[in-house]
Amino acid sequence: MAMLRYLLLLMALGPLFAATAQDSTVVRAGPATAPRQRYLALDANPTLGAFYRYRYQVGQSFAFRDAKGEKYRAPVYAVTDSLFSLSMNNEVMGRYEAVPFRFADVKTVFIKRRIPFVTEGAVMLPLAGIVYFLADFINTGQEGGRGWFTANSRSLIPAGALIAAGGVCYKVSFPRYRVGKKHRLRAF
Repeated sequence: MAMLRYLLLLMALGPLFAATAQDSTVVRAGPATAPRQRYLALDANPTLGAFYRYRYQVGQSFAFRDAKGEKYRAPVYAVTDSLFSLSMNNEVMGRYEAVPFRFADVKTVFIKRRIPFVTEGAVMLPLAGIVYFLADFINTGQEGGRGWFTANSRSLIPAGALIAAGGVCYKVSFPRYRVGKKHRLRAF
């Protein structure tokens, strides 16, 4: 019995001794030895809320509208001091190519946030408002003299509130920032 206790104690404390017996002379590459990779940053100062920096590393999807009004959504390929490149598909050649853009050409940046229940509410709440109004419009109900396909004016308030709440959820989940004095696009 004592031998079993000793064996269980050794099994419980064995990993602790094994972890301290490892060689601690391993040289790890830290920030001083590793080259720093540049990234794209949008400094956003919203009207409601605090300052936030959206970072886009190489390989992450970046969506924006340029000065000509064309919308782009593609992964970031490279970032330099004055421009960045997106990896875009060239349909003629059948391969991906790096397309450079200047920071001054970017006018609007589109953000996709995944907020639980709020992002789903951006789609589901307007649908619920429409279904609520259509159910009142189609159902005859027990009210006297009311026939088919008539709407009660009292049903417009909850249906409109559901649709408006869906619009607010959409604006929170998918903000867009105009690049300028208040919102800055930079490279770090």
